[in-house]
Amino acid sequence: MHISEEGLCLIKKFEGCEMQAYLDAVKVPTIAYGRTKNVKLGDTCTKQQAEEWLLEEIKEYENYVEDAVKVPLSQNQFDALASWTYNLGPSNLNSSTMLKKLNAGEYEDVPAQIKRWNKAGGQVLDGLTRRRNAESLLFEGKEWGKIILDHENKLYRIQVKTTNSIYQKRNQQYYRWDFRSNRENNRQSKEQRYGSGQIDIFCFVALPLDKIFFLAYEETQNSVAKTIDNIIAINTKDTLLQALEQANKPPKLKPLDLE
Repeated sequence: MHISEEGLCLIKKFEGCEMQAYLDAVKVPTIAYGRTKNVKLGDTCTKQQAEEWLLEEIKEYENYVEDAVKVPLSQNQFDALASWTYNLGPSNLNSSTMLKKLNAGEYEDVPAQIKRWNKAGGQVLDGLTRRRNAESLLFEGKEWGKIILDHENKLYRIQVKTTNSIYQKRNQQYYRWDFRSNRENNRQSKEQRYGSGQIDIFCFVALPLDKIFFLAYEETQNSVAKTIDNIIAINTKDTLLQALEQANKPPKLKPLDLE
């Protein structure tokens, strides 16, 4: 199996992308998206190098997960374990109670085991706790990327959607985001449209362009597509304000058929 775009998004979110080498929580020189191989303080990189390194290194961690796990995995379960192993390493994976329980078919115990690994240097770290919570939600097939925004004393539910894929149509290159919530477990696969009771605003991220824009739930259908030129020209703040305004409007009511 290979990690999905959603799994990569989780890794990128929690690793962060640093263009200059720094010491991590346990004093290991680190750069880009958590890269530690042959890194020394003073090293620098470009965003493109960081992306290439991640795509190159994640293949190694995909193999670690595939070699260690002896039971079937859904895509979201594989993604969660690949992120966990990328962060903690194959030795911890192979020696973990989490793996023993998983290989015994005890899928329901895995999320709690994922959450146990939230320490570095013997200290509980908030960042690791948040990451383990996100990985456990992903393993269970639940939404991990939802953000709650407090704006003018009102809470808004924001779902983040990311894409790396460029499409070509009529000599135009564009990015597309799918609005469906696609979740699997080891027994079944489900695909369904997000409901208006779940999301107020979508946040769309074009990862290669480092661009973000927002749309209110009522402005979306099954997918959104924008050309690269349109995305580059977007003012992120303006789209958020427009989405907030739209989200505050009363929902449109369908006319009743009285016949």
